[in-house]
Amino acid sequence: MIPPAIAFKGVRFTYPDGTRALNGLTLTVKSRDRIAVLGPNGAGKSTLLHAVLGFIATAEGAVEVDGLQVVPANLTEIRQRVGIVFQDPDDQLFCPTLLDDVRFGPRNQGLSGTELYERVHHAVEAVGLWDRRDRHPHRLSVGEKKRGALATVLSMRPDILLLDEPSAHLDGPSRRSLRDILSVYEGTLLLVSQDLPFAAALCTRAVVLESGRVTLDIPMDEMLNDPVRVEQLGIPAMELCALCAEHGWRTPHAP
Repeated sequence: MIPPAIAFKGVRFTYPDGTRALNGLTLTVKSRDRIAVLGPNGAGKSTLLHAVLGFIATAEGAVEVDGLQVVPANLTEIRQRVGIVFQDPDDQLFCPTLLDDVRFGPRNQGLSGTELYERVHHAVEAVGLWDRRDRHPHRLSVGEKKRGALATVLSMRPDILLLDEPSAHLDGPSRRSLRDILSVYEGTLLLVSQDLPFAAALCTRAVVLESGRVTLDIPMDEMLNDPVRVEQLGIPAMELCALCAEHGWRTPHAP
């Protein structure tokens, strides 16, 4: 039997200041799932992503990736399979040029020569930044930085991609550009966001977190066709109607 891509089994985690971020979280992510993790600030969304890569040590329960438990002995292998794009791209871009940043991961994997060049070239081209490859990351726009951070992860060819608020602080054209890039990613996608229209364009399943627990796990089209649930997430009805029309979904009534 093939194990799920990611499994959270009764996971609990509390920050040193006493804030409980995950409170018995249970969630199964199958291979090739495209899941939007939604919910208010403080719901535990980012903490959930950090638990997948072992950035935090959970107090109870277990997290597994492809059947491997997220424990120190397995972190190297897990981090070769899973890539994460943080909300702030400056957390991932630290080299003198964008090209150096994108090379960093594959080079540490042992790639060199033609194989390294092709891997890096493909990743930078995929995000539309080949003409910016020799720029210092600080000279890129916010949208370009976000795409550059994504390229550093894509160059590692991860089977699972974790995204933390990828559309935050982006204007309309930058959101659309990033959405189009992510739409062709073929692996397992776990996207944390408060931007439902952006998430709905990429994901087929909606998971809502509240106080560190999963309170809702349904197909994305079912979420979009429930105006009450959408309103609880703070999405204007007219914005939702426009999104449904764009994708051909049944449009809920706007006030």
